[in-house]
Amino acid sequence: MSLSEKMRCDYLIIGNSAAGVGAVEGIRSLDKEGSIIVVGSEGVPPYSRCLLTHYIGGKIDLKRLIYRPQKFYEVNKVRLLSGRTAKCVNGDANRVQLVGDDEITYRKMLLATGSSAVKYDLPGSELKGVHVLRTLEDAEGIMAELPTTKRVVVLGGGLVGINVAKALCAIGFKVHVVVSSPYILSQNTDVQGAAIIEDQLKEHGVTFLVSSDVREIHGEGRVRGVRLADGSDLACEMVIFAKGVRPNVELARSCGIKTRHGVEVNEYLCTSAPNVYCAGDAAEAANIIDGEPAVHAIWPAAVEQGRIAGMNMAGGKVPYAGSLAMNTVDFFGLPMATLGKSTTTAPVKGEEFMITYDRRKRIYRKVVISQGRVIGVILIGTVEGAGVYSGLMCTRVDVSKVRELLLRKDFDFGKLTDAMLAKER
Repeated sequence: MSLSEKMRCDYLIIGNSAAGVGAVEGIRSLDKEGSIIVVGSEGVPPYSRCLLTHYIGGKIDLKRLIYRPQKFYEVNKVRLLSGRTAKCVNGDANRVQLVGDDEITYRKMLLATGSSAVKYDLPGSELKGVHVLRTLEDAEGIMAELPTTKRVVVLGGGLVGINVAKALCAIGFKVHVVVSSPYILSQNTDVQGAAIIEDQLKEHGVTFLVSSDVREIHGEGRVRGVRLADGSDLACEMVIFAKGVRPNVELARSCGIKTRHGVEVNEYLCTSAPNVYCAGDAAEAANIIDGEPAVHAIWPAAVEQGRIAGMNMAGGKVPYAGSLAMNTVDFFGLPMATLGKSTTTAPVKGEEFMITYDRRKRIYRKVVISQGRVIGVILIGTVEGAGVYSGLMCTRVDVSKVRELLLRKDFDFGKLTDAMLAKER
């Protein structure tokens, strides 16, 4: 029987992705010498999850996927426990137990536990050829089976599902995307925007089955097809679940830290336990649009939250302004940017839509205004000005006097400032 190791540190970070790396940088910006231990469940260096579909599609190699080499930890004097998992927390004693019974005592801790892919318990989901896509291991599992695959069914019409379908179609696979919603990308765009993106993807070989569900995956040992809710069958050799992610909050709950959908945090990203912080996909932080708590599982938010949490762990008092839901994607040369609250098809009370729409030319610009402020934007076909719109949302500028500028292709901060000054004279 091996003896468990007992370790001590000033800063313990559970999670070695965007938020965890950001926290190391935040800590070291204020504390150059405090001891840091990072526990990472994956036995690989941190990599860009948002690029996994590019990796599957052969657009990038593993070297380009990795975004922090081993030297990063050496330079920042970090002890990295790679391939290790925390199993429970004793918040009263500031102690974490790892799988394998090693213990770490900390002064401050960050939960950067991220999120996990949702895999529904369908009949046949245990068959070879059924996958999720969240980790590098998931991606490599998919890639290992591609030589014996011709047809793929993707379950879910969100960004992960669409991106993996796009990547596989581009390298010659026949892909069906089964979407329970009436249209694709329902968490990112509205009906009009989705129609344009669907047109573009269909033109490049992706087949969509909307308002549909898979009831069963069938095969003997390996996937041979799926049965749809209407009773029809669809042949395939691979099924990929892309039905969203769930925040990993179990570790926080195990020690009584308050959670809702994610882990509750205050403006300094501290949890209900005074020495424990949370950042990234597991954190339920303020939404910059309305100040309400929300989980924004996007890379830039995780990096920024990690950095700010790290600074506050090291004695800073830096408030987190809030997250802004945003995504930028390219669909076979057709760009899309979405920001804020933009998915409703009709304005709710107090809202106004400003729209330019040409489905044939695949151009869509939509600006959602509430009480004089921009709260949501969809840009398809031309995404110039996305940064300007983001700035307007974050600064909560009243655009009532310059509404006529908001849909112009040459819209920029210069024209906005000039117009607002002119209106004030």
